[in-house]
Amino acid sequence: MQVAAVEALTAVVESQLVAGSDVVELLLPSVLANINVVGSPDEVVNAWLKCFHAIVPLLDKTLIKAKILPVALAKGGNDETSVQSRVICCAMLGSMAACLTKEEIERGYLRRAMTLCQDTDYIVRINMCDGLHCLAAAVGLEVTVATILPEILELMKDEEPLVRVAAINSLVAVMGVLPAEVRRKKAVPYCRMFFQSPDMESQVARCMASQFPSVLCQVVADIDNDLEVGVFLGAYRQLAQRQDLETRRLCAESCAAVLKAATPRRYATHVHEALTTLVADPDQEVRRLMALQFHDICKMLGKERCAQYMKRPFLNLLGDESNGVRVEVMASLVQTLDQFCIANEEARTRAFADFLPALLAADAGCGYCWRIHHHLMLALPHFVHMFTSDEINEHFLPMAMRYMAGGVAPVREAAADAVVVFMRHNRKQAQRTDIYCKLLREYARAKSHWRRMTFIDACHHVVRRFSTKFFKTYFLDACLELTTDPVPNVRLHLAALLPALKQSIRLPEDVEQLERLNSAMSNLATDNDRDVAGEARAVNDLFKRTPVRMTGGAGLLDMNGLPGGHSSSSEDSKKEEEESDFTFSADDIEKLKSEEALLQKNKKVGSGDVVKSARAGPRALGPTSGPSKPRRSTNDAPAPSALSINAASTSSSIRSSGDGKSGPPGGRTSSGGRAGASSSSGGADEGQWSIRATGGATAPRLASSTPTSVSGQGSGDKFSRPYRTSPDQTVSVGRSAGLVGGKAAADKSTSFAGASSSGAAANGKAGGLTSNLNAASGGKFTTSSIPRRPTVGSNISRTPSNLSTSSTTKSATKSSAGTTTRPAALNRQRTK
Repeated sequence: MQVAAVEALTAVVESQLVAGSDVVELLLPSVLANINVVGSPDEVVNAWLKCFHAIVPLLDKTLIKAKILPVALAKGGNDETSVQSRVICCAMLGSMAACLTKEEIERGYLRRAMTLCQDTDYIVRINMCDGLHCLAAAVGLEVTVATILPEILELMKDEEPLVRVAAINSLVAVMGVLPAEVRRKKAVPYCRMFFQSPDMESQVARCMASQFPSVLCQVVADIDNDLEVGVFLGAYRQLAQRQDLETRRLCAESCAAVLKAATPRRYATHVHEALTTLVADPDQEVRRLMALQFHDICKMLGKERCAQYMKRPFLNLLGDESNGVRVEVMASLVQTLDQFCIANEEARTRAFADFLPALLAADAGCGYCWRIHHHLMLALPHFVHMFTSDEINEHFLPMAMRYMAGGVAPVREAAADAVVVFMRHNRKQAQRTDIYCKLLREYARAKSHWRRMTFIDACHHVVRRFSTKFFKTYFLDACLELTTDPVPNVRLHLAALLPALKQSIRLPEDVEQLERLNSAMSNLATDNDRDVAGEARAVNDLFKRTPVRMTGGAGLLDMNGLPGGHSSSSEDSKKEEEESDFTFSADDIEKLKSEEALLQKNKKVGSGDVVKSARAGPRALGPTSGPSKPRRSTNDAPAPSALSINAASTSSSIRSSGDGKSGPPGGRTSSGGRAGASSSSGGADEGQWSIRATGGATAPRLASSTPTSVSGQGSGDKFSRPYRTSPDQTVSVGRSAGLVGGKAAADKSTSFAGASSSGAAANGKAGGLTSNLNAASGGKFTTSSIPRRPTVGSNISRTPSNLSTSSTTKSATKSSAGTTTRPAALNRQRTK
């Protein structure tokens, strides 16, 4: 807990969240007090020393000499003090060196620091050695060469491996301030001695592997002798072959830096062997580190050396069994393959002929690692410059199509870009046409919404890689169709593409498309889905500022009619010139247009409102689904074998006599209760509804199994809705759009006709109402077989009680004020 608190305080100081004066005033006393605590654990002491190291740069020199230096010297005053106190002294002396002058250090504690380097405890020697490079930077070159460097070289021969490790790190840090002559005569021989040691400890070998690039840079700069450099590079090869895993990992991590220091001309003789050893290392992490920097190594070698030496190591990495290695290889695949694009056509063809099966095998062996898929799809667009058109069409195009259809979202988008690029650079008309047809058939018109979203991704890349004329000709209509897609995610995905779609418009010939595009933007900005509307409003400003192209050399015009964007216009013209011979098969294009026309026709038919009712005779619709539970009729009266009802509107009324007064809506019968005729006025253009029920002529009643159909005909758009009420009963309801939820402006007419007897209807006035009942029905009419679900706009009222033409059925009456008074039960039913 205390260590975590101290680390938090150190982070606060390093981030400078608190003023320096506040740190000195508030935090420094606590740091000094905790450092002086005797017997504290080493972890706690080290944490406080790190905090002290962060505070020292904020301290004033006077404060350091007055308060800090006496404390440090007291801690390491003599050998009788504890080891922990002497370690604290070493750390404090090294931290204060950067804040003091050369004279102050020499006069204050330089001699004491050199004494601590020869301390009897190796931990004290390690800590003091770690601070020598700070002293060397403070005291200058002369004192460093005369005093500090000999002490470091002496520590490099210490019996403790960790002391030698600390000495190597200090020497590497000090070599930067030493003159070249001193490095050649003193530093380099000691380093050579260490690198050639056959029995070095693992700790020393790891230190040498991590510091090798820095040492080699100094050696090559001071001793440009192939023999001397070869000695050090030979030591690197030995380090790369050691049994210690951490040493090999450090060698792999520094391989690119070693090659940079050794220069590419020494690669073949000194570095290639170490590289091939590390690439084939049994440890996965070593191979991954080599794959991570492989493209940098190839770039440093150049194309000719790369083609000569790096082909086999690259194939080994491509065929690696670890997905972690494959991910790193695929992430830099384009940069690596580009180094094999040499001028020699024959050698390049042979190299890429070997890479093709390796890439296919890597794709097949990566399993479900989507990162490998993604990196591979990102590299595919560059393959058009590396592989032949036949190889791409045979191997890589099916691969891109596969991932475009079944990959995760990032993979699908990258695969869509690859497919578009393959179509752009394919010079065979049949293959181009096949790609285009697949995009439209399998994606733009797909039933799956994510396939339509993938088509939008492809359109993004078509806009970027093709001319605006090409996009307008072949892709604009398909995109505009998706603006009314029923899935919100598709519309959301398309909203960001609308400004790019506007760039393909050319006035004045594309006025209709521009109107459709503006309408689509307005509709999306007011979409019912808030995410779609928000995205559309976010791109609306960009959409308005997007210039529109003008034909006749006028260039681009912005929203204010001012010219702009001539550079992009010239680039687009260049793309058009490149696409001059870019055509598709005329037969396939015509077939696509026919399919599109048929699709639009089916959509209109599917969205139609009415299927016309039968024009002659009663007709029973067969069952359309599985058996359902029949509804029991509550009316015991005998039913006619066939029944027809014609009504003018949803609020049609029935009157028992020609008195011109309206009855209640819902298709009720006359109050006379007999098979007679009564009439009322009605409009000629009003909707006409009919109900037909077929059954046996001698059926005693309308049982629930009687097939029934309800159909309608009106002046507006029409629709039909079939549904079932029993296994043998299917009802089709049609209504005029003008009747939905509205009231009839004119009087209505309703007629009832039985099938078992002709029941001649009485002729009334124009629009009058005629009611003919079947003689076999006994003067009664029931609607128990009609489904109970209310139909919006229908003039048929369904009540739980029996509905008949007997005197028990109540007719609506009109008050003197001309308003219709309806029964309470009917009002309740209409409310429901």
